[in-house]
Amino acid sequence: MCKLFNMDPDSSIKFVENRPFNDQRYFLDDEKLKSLSRSKRTVWEEGLKKTIEWYTVHE
Repeated sequence: MCKLFNMDPDSSIKFVENRPFNDQRYFLDDEKLKSLSRSKRTVWEEGLKKTIEWYTVHE
């Protein structure tokens, strides 16, 4: 993300302590989505880049 925004990750990312009541992980069930025969058409990196470009133009 930082690379796409031309940001320095060392100065841009701040790690904080996790809140004790947060779930450590979430389980997702994608069976309904799979049953619709949906599949990705765009690779993750390209889709992320296009999304960032759209938001940059439409801010």
